[in-house]
Amino acid sequence: MNHSEAVLYLLDAGPLALTTDFDGTVSEIAPTPELATLHPRCRDSLAKLSEELPLVAVVSGRRVEDVRQLVGLPGVVYLGNHGLERWENGTTYVEPSASEQFLVIRSILEEARVELNMRGLLFEEKGTGASIHYRSTSNPSAARTQITSLLSELVKGKGIKVVEGRRVVELRPASDTDKGTALIELLCRYDVGGAIYAGDDRTDLDAFAGIHRWAGQEGRRAVTVGVISAEMPPELAEQADVTVDGVEGWADLLDALADAMHAGSAR
Repeated sequence: MNHSEAVLYLLDAGPLALTTDFDGTVSEIAPTPELATLHPRCRDSLAKLSEELPLVAVVSGRRVEDVRQLVGLPGVVYLGNHGLERWENGTTYVEPSASEQFLVIRSILEEARVELNMRGLLFEEKGTGASIHYRSTSNPSAARTQITSLLSELVKGKGIKVVEGRRVVELRPASDTDKGTALIELLCRYDVGGAIYAGDDRTDLDAFAGIHRWAGQEGRRAVTVGVISAEMPPELAEQADVTVDGVEGWADLLDALADAMHAGSAR
């Protein structure tokens, strides 16, 4: 399906939910997390769509408060730490089992900080999770191997799992919650007939699977958008219903969706 067909397919389903990843999707990948900025055109479209649609949500591996500050739109729902945290209508919810693992994750991260003697690593504590970024190391491939090998040993028997992303390795509670399950729970609470999700990384495959499971009920429709980049996992393009060329391509599709919604409401 092309972009125009995707828009028409979703609008025919009735009320629509717009959901999207943040880094690499509505924001270009930055050298360090704090340097990321929301793409201006994506911001404009998200702001417009949040006024037109019953649900606009940004889903991220970042802490929920961090992604909320980066996007800065009040009419949006924010899911952080891959769904373990949610900000909605001024209230933050954290999955209880994830909160209980906070000290365990912190301890593992500190052990890794001591063991990994490598310039360019960035250690990020995220409350219900933690990340080790290796984008700025001199040999990212070797860094990845060393990080994953060490963490696989440190997490044994502690109820923590190791998850990889774009030049990052993450520590997360061994919970069933992921971007997909969190999206299903969110979509089921809103009166929508269609949902679109865009993402660029391995954890976004969970979101793809989730909204398609949600759309398995009669009368619902879902479209998954793979945001193409040199670093994306090959499965992303394979499992996406539609692909776009980087953040600019997703901005184009958001513009088209916002324009179609505005034209429909003007009639």
